[in-house]
Amino acid sequence: MGQREQATIETLGGAVARLEVRRGSWLVGRAPEADLKLYSDRVSPRHAWLRRDARGTWVSDAGSRTGTLVNGEALAPSQARLLRDGDRVSFGPITTVFSDVGAVGEEQPVFAVVPAERTGAVALVVGPVLFVTGFALGAVRVLRHFGAGPEFGVALLAAGLLVTVLGLAFARRRKARPRRFGAR
Repeated sequence: MGQREQATIETLGGAVARLEVRRGSWLVGRAPEADLKLYSDRVSPRHAWLRRDARGTWVSDAGSRTGTLVNGEALAPSQARLLRDGDRVSFGPITTVFSDVGAVGEEQPVFAVVPAERTGAVALVVGPVLFVTGFALGAVRVLRHFGAGPEFGVALLAAGLLVTVLGLAFARRRKARPRRFGAR
C-alpha cells in the first residue's frame, strides 16, 4: 500500500472544518493551539491526536470527556488506530471523514515517489534508455576516431531507443495475454 505525503480530514455538515494531514502530529479539539479546531462544548480542548508517518495516518483519543469513535467504534484513551480512506471519525458530537489526497485522479509531481509495484516497470524503461544513451555517446567518440560523423551516433541512439520501446511493448503485450492452466 503506497502512502501519499498528505491526507485530509473534514467535518460533515454544520460548521465546516478541514485539516490537511501531513507527516507529524496534529491536535484536534477546542483549544486555541488545536490544529483542527472543533467548536462544540462537547469537544474537549485537547480531544484527540492525528499522527501521520510512513505507515499511514493514526488517530488516538487524548483522554477526552466524550470520546473518539472510528466508524462507530470507540477508542480507548491513548489507543492509536490506523485510518483508511473514507473512515468516519467522531470527536464527541462532531463527525468527520478521512480521505487520502490523490487516491483517485490526483496529478502526481514529476519526481513523485514511485510505488513499489511500479518500480520494476520504471527500471525497465530507465535502465535501457541510459544504457543505450551511454553506448551511443561512446560509439560517437569511437566512430569520430575512425572518421565517421556524429550523425551515425545519433542514428545508433535512435535505433537503440526504438528497440527498447518495441521490447517494452512486446513484454507488456505478453504480460497482458491470459494464461491457460498448466501453460508456462
